[in-house]
Amino acid sequence: MKDPAILMEPIPFLSEEAERQAAAFRSWTAKDWKEPTFCEGWTRKHVVVHLTLGADFYEKVISGGLKGVTHPPYGAADKKEFLQKREPQTNRLLALPPDALVDEFEMGYRRFVRLVKSLGLEDLREPAWHPMGLIPVGHFAGMRLFELALHDWDVRAIEDPAATLRGNLLTPLLRAYPLMQIRFLNLRPAAEAPEGTFRFHPNEGAPWAIAVRHGLAEEVETKDADTEVTGEGDAFIFHTSGRLSWREAEKQGRLSIGGDREKAEKLLDALAVSY
Repeated sequence: MKDPAILMEPIPFLSEEAERQAAAFRSWTAKDWKEPTFCEGWTRKHVVVHLTLGADFYEKVISGGLKGVTHPPYGAADKKEFLQKREPQTNRLLALPPDALVDEFEMGYRRFVRLVKSLGLEDLREPAWHPMGLIPVGHFAGMRLFELALHDWDVRAIEDPAATLRGNLLTPLLRAYPLMQIRFLNLRPAAEAPEGTFRFHPNEGAPWAIAVRHGLAEEVETKDADTEVTGEGDAFIFHTSGRLSWREAEKQGRLSIGGDREKAEKLLDALAVSY
């Protein structure tokens, strides 16, 4: 990992975006709350419930990780029991009137932001539990920003198929994006990743490289790579979250591949994880 301070960069954007979203939620009509979203089967209310639960979950697993606790929260013994125990919380939030739900959303993100702001650099490598596996505490700020940004897009994309991620969030998202790729390749790949070195260069930001060796991915400092993928930052992020296939992005001229194409295709297939 590069300078660990990079893990703290999403924090100011978290408060700004969560405040903006809370204000938007409060402007919705009763009909708006029932509108469908890009997430299959989810209305806007389901999305807000999911975001509210996410803040509480992250707060609990980070707090646990700082104490050396690396098992599921809510008294669960494993992933299956964790999901079972979370279901009543989901139903409780879904039953709330919109204003009360937004109150919970605001309280949850404020507690989460307060916690991540309190982290010292020595805390960032501590492992915390996640359904994917153990994840360093320092990753959760970036993960939360991805959730806010992507689910905001999920709401807007139904009415505007040409919607993009919010411009003010794209730079911090791209800075955090290599870690997202590495997490998925190491913990939840969609297919087997090939060995090699892969360079990514978004139009809107600095390039980075990922090496896959002996089945493990890591970010590396190199200009030499087996392949290079260039294109729109949105397309990169949408691909690694199940919202746009790399093949469709290439067809649309939003992504291009150079170098060893076979390796690039296999890596992109491994990164095609639903988020």
